[in-house]
Amino acid sequence: MVLGGIKQLIDESDLIVNIAIDYSVLVMNLNGEVLNANQTFLSSVKMENADIEGFPFIDFFPVEERRKVSNYISLISNHQSFFPFKARMVNLKGESVFYHWTSATVHQDGLIRLVGQVEEEPESDECLNDIDISWRDSFFERTGNPKLISDLDGNVLFINKAFEKLFGWTLEELQQEVNLLFPEHLRHELNSHKKRIMSGLNVVKNLTYRKKSGKVVPVKTTYSPIYDRSHKVIGFSVDVKDMSELMEAKKQVEIQKAVIEEQEYLLSSIMDHIEEGIALYDLELDSLTYFSPGYLDIWNIDSEELKKNYRIVHQMVLPEYRGEFIKVGEGLVEHPQVMEYQIDTNGSIKWLRSKITPYFGKDGTVKRQIILTQDITELKSREMMLRKTDKLGVIGKLAAGIAHEIRNPLTSIKGFLQLLAIDSKNGYTDVILSELERIESIMNEFLTLAKPHQENDMKVREFICVVEEVRSFMSPEALLNRVQIQSDYQVEKLMVNFEPKQIKQVLINLIKNAIEAMPDGGTVTLKTYELNGQAVIEVTDEGAGIPKERLARLGEPFYSNKEKGTGLGLMVSYRIIQNHSGTIQFFSEVGKGTTVQIRLPISNDFV
Repeated sequence: MVLGGIKQLIDESDLIVNIAIDYSVLVMNLNGEVLNANQTFLSSVKMENADIEGFPFIDFFPVEERRKVSNYISLISNHQSFFPFKARMVNLKGESVFYHWTSATVHQDGLIRLVGQVEEEPESDECLNDIDISWRDSFFERTGNPKLISDLDGNVLFINKAFEKLFGWTLEELQQEVNLLFPEHLRHELNSHKKRIMSGLNVVKNLTYRKKSGKVVPVKTTYSPIYDRSHKVIGFSVDVKDMSELMEAKKQVEIQKAVIEEQEYLLSSIMDHIEEGIALYDLELDSLTYFSPGYLDIWNIDSEELKKNYRIVHQMVLPEYRGEFIKVGEGLVEHPQVMEYQIDTNGSIKWLRSKITPYFGKDGTVKRQIILTQDITELKSREMMLRKTDKLGVIGKLAAGIAHEIRNPLTSIKGFLQLLAIDSKNGYTDVILSELERIESIMNEFLTLAKPHQENDMKVREFICVVEEVRSFMSPEALLNRVQIQSDYQVEKLMVNFEPKQIKQVLINLIKNAIEAMPDGGTVTLKTYELNGQAVIEVTDEGAGIPKERLARLGEPFYSNKEKGTGLGLMVSYRIIQNHSGTIQFFSEVGKGTTVQIRLPISNDFV
C-alpha cells in the first residue's frame, strides 16, 4: 500500500477514537514491521516518521515481553482472537513506557492497524477477574463468532452475545454449573488441552457443545492462551464456530457420494456383464477413451492392443464394408446412425451391427460418439433360415398344386414312348425317355417338399447305426468314382428321436454331393460326436470347396453348384433336418474342401 493509503488508515483511526492526541495509532504488515504511525506514538518512542518505516514492532518490547507480544501479533495476522493487552515498551533512549493496546484491525489489503494509549504501570500483577473489560464493546462483542474466556480450571468468566445466542446459556448459568457447557465426558479434553495452552500454543479441536435446549452441537473450537504482564498464562479464550450446517452439508455430500458410487458400481457391473459392446470415441483426441469388456469380446481383441492403436479394427472389417465403417465411425455424425457389416476375427466371419450416437458439447458441436455394437451372426443365420423356410413353404405349396397334374400325363407320355421305341429304331426316343425320367425325378423332389411327413416313424433310436448303414450302402457307388468313405465315430451310442428313412435320404444326398465334388477321386469322411447335448454328424470331402459368397445361398430353390442341379435336393435336406428340430451348416474353404455339419438333439427317453 502506498504511503497515502497508510496515512488514511491512521487518520481513520484517529476519527474513531475521537481524541487523536491521546491515542497512539500505528500500521504494520503481517510480518510485524511498522510502516507508519501517528505523532502520538512517535513521540512516546522518541522516533521520527522517516526512521520508523520497516522497524520491527516487537523490538519496542523488552525480551521478557516479546514472546507474549509475538503471540498476539500471530493471532491478529491469522484473523483469530485478539484481546486488549498491556505491556511495557522501551523507547530509543531506554525509557520505559507502559502501553494499553485496546484495538487491532486487519485491513483488506493485509495491513494491521493498532490503537493504544500510554498508562501508568500498575504496581501488582493482574488476573483475569481484574481485567478492565471495557474493550469487550469494541472487539469481543462485535465479532460474529461465539467466544468465551475461561480460567485454567474451566470456569467461564466471560461470554459474548453471539455465544449466548447460539447456546442459550447466560454467563450466570455457566458460572453456577461448569458442567453445563463442559459435560463430564469432555473434561478430559479440557485437561489434555491445558498443557499445550500453558506452553503458549493454540489448540484447534472439533468437539460437541451442549445447548440449553439439550441439543448437542458440533463445533470447531480454537483455544488460545491469555497472559498476564509477567507472561504467565492465566486462562484461555475459546473461539467457537458452529459446524452444524457444515456437518449436515458434509453428511449430504457423503450420502450423494455413496449414491454416486453405488450408481457407478451398478453401471460398471452392467457394462462388464452386458453382451453388447460399448465404446466412446473422442473426436478431438482421435482415440477410444472407453470400451467395455463386451466390446473386446465381440472383436476378439486385447485391450492393450486396442489402446495402442484403435484403428486395428479397420483391418478386421471385410473390404466391401470397410469404407463405410471408417466414414461413419470417425466422421461428424450429427444424428444416430446404424450400420451392419462383417468382420474377420482369426478366420471366423461375424456379422455386427453398430449404432453410432453423437454427443454434443456446450458449444453445439459433436465432441464424442457413443458406439453400441452387437454380434448379430446368429440373428443373420436365423434370418437366412427363415427366408429358406419361407421359400420351402412356397415351393411346397406349388408342388402340392401341380405335381399330380403333371405326373399323370407324364406317366402316359413315358409309356407311349416306350411302346414306340419297340416298333421304331429312332435314336431320339432314348434321349426323350432320359429327359422324361429327369422330369419325373424333379417332380418326385417336389412331392417330397409338398409332403415331408409322409413317413411318420419318428421315435428314439440309435443314430450311429443309421449312419453306418448309409456308409455301407454308398460305398460301392463311391468306389466306382474312385472315392473312399471313411468313418470316425467318437462315441459308441447316440440316442436321437428321428425318422430313419428321411435321415438316410439326407445323408445319401450329402454323400452324393461330396462324391460329385471330387471328379478325380478322394476321401469322404463321416464323423459323429456329442456336443452340448446334441448329436453331431459331419460329412467332409476333399473337393474344390465353395466360395463364401455362394455358401450363403445354399439351400435356396433352383440354386446349385452342379451344372444341371436344381438345388431341390438341399432344400429337401434343410426341410427334413428342420422338422427334426436340428440345424444344418456348411463350412468350406476354396481348394481344401467342404464340411456339412448336422446337429440333432439327443434324447434321454429310451424307447
